[in-house]
Amino acid sequence: MTGDLLRKGLYLGIEPTDPPGSIALGMDGRVLSFRTQPQGRQFSEVFLPLLEEMLDETGSDRSDIHGVVICSGPGSFTGIRVGFSFAYGIAQARKVRIFPVPTLDVMAYRAPPGYDLVVPALDARKGEVYTALYRREEQGISRQSDYISITPENLIYKTVSQNSFVYGPGYVRYRGVFNGGGIGPYPGEKDITDALSATALLEYFYSADHIVGVGPEDAQPIYVRPSEAELKYSRREK
Repeated sequence: MTGDLLRKGLYLGIEPTDPPGSIALGMDGRVLSFRTQPQGRQFSEVFLPLLEEMLDETGSDRSDIHGVVICSGPGSFTGIRVGFSFAYGIAQARKVRIFPVPTLDVMAYRAPPGYDLVVPALDARKGEVYTALYRREEQGISRQSDYISITPENLIYKTVSQNSFVYGPGYVRYRGVFNGGGIGPYPGEKDITDALSATALLEYFYSADHIVGVGPEDAQPIYVRPSEAELKYSRREK
């Protein structure tokens, strides 16, 4: 079965990795409806009501969902767990596949032209960012590194000598550090506010034939580093 056939029908997109979370519905290559987690509300409490709103808006039903596309991380540990919980539940109930998509790949897809090295960055807290390095090539954007957690200072060291574009919530969080180290500010700089959303996720999903769906039991998040709870447990065990 070809990638085009796999993408027919209604798809639910979930972006839980960087607050506020968002969800979207897409069909036949276009986004039909989009909702963002309201300020002051938990993603876990608004997900289902927002989904029902979108289904009503598009004249659809849960039974029409052909697959679930989700940003798989790295990012917020809590957000990822909540997002995957909903993805598992819907996929199991509908007996459809989950399409996990690395969050940084989605962001890289939205990078502007004119830079050889594309460096999306998420705020990883603890003085670090989640990132990966992408090279712009004739056939598109190609990832050149693992997904990592790194200090802004070390990321500057890796990228400052190249024609690079660092952006996203991690850049915004540590803008002063990056600018002080020779990364940005960029000409006409503005934050790419739509680089990470459920809409961006579905648009990337429809453009990329290599994204493969798996059964709910095989869909795995990308955490990059242990959560604080796991670290505390590990310390207690020693």
